[in-house]
Amino acid sequence: MKHTLKQLLGVFGEYRLSDLSPSKIEDYIAEKRNRAKPSTCNRHLALLSHMFTKASDWEMWNGENPCRKIKKLREDNGRMRFLSDEERDLLLESCEGPLHMFVLAALDTGARKNELLQLHWNEVGIDNGTITILDRHSKSGRARVIPMTKRLKEALRSLPSRFRGGFVFTHSDGQSLLQPKGDSTYLRREYKKALSKAGISDFTIHDLRHDFGSRLAAQDAHPKTIQELMGHSTLHMTMRYTHFSTTQKQSAISLLDVPTNRQTGSETDKGEAIEATPFL
Repeated sequence: MKHTLKQLLGVFGEYRLSDLSPSKIEDYIAEKRNRAKPSTCNRHLALLSHMFTKASDWEMWNGENPCRKIKKLREDNGRMRFLSDEERDLLLESCEGPLHMFVLAALDTGARKNELLQLHWNEVGIDNGTITILDRHSKSGRARVIPMTKRLKEALRSLPSRFRGGFVFTHSDGQSLLQPKGDSTYLRREYKKALSKAGISDFTIHDLRHDFGSRLAAQDAHPKTIQELMGHSTLHMTMRYTHFSTTQKQSAISLLDVPTNRQTGSETDKGEAIEATPFL
């Protein structure tokens, strides 16, 4: 939100509220759309609208909220981008410095970017091989425990920052990636370089999380397990990954090939046959 607010202030900071007409805001959203996804543009519009609402609540504005006259952009929430095994290996090989460990953790935990950036060593169980995402860092507001893969466990064990405590993902000098020297700008810049080097396009940092979910589904992990590992608030969000699973679907269809040796119809509790009613 701070990043969004900074951008809004950079454009509208010198304006009076009365100067912000629907057309002026629409021009901003249209220009933003050339560089950002619809969901990002909608977040900018929502925050700007909220500012008008608060100004009204605080009796600093008694006019109409111009943002309410602007239609939100349609979002493609079903976007699912994942990597092939070869692409995944190439991406990891192309990541340098602290980015490598961050990408590895994202691929093998499915944790969100901010969840990983705020991860502390006292939330990492090297001995029992688990990572705990605290409720205050989780988007859903619920804590969860994620078992580590063998490669992630060994990689984390080798990090020098483990002996200093504090944040897990840091620069070589121990400065957190959350600090000004290495904020999200660092991740975006270095991640973009890694994608270019690996020859991969259209794959965001958030897509690392989708890759985690799709790999679990492809191995026929139960949807409820995927939901708990990824911290989805509803099972509906998890079901997007089920199309990656083919074994369970094939097993279900194969049941139709097994003779049931039952007559058409059903039986009552007394064992009386009830003739099936045809569809109209």
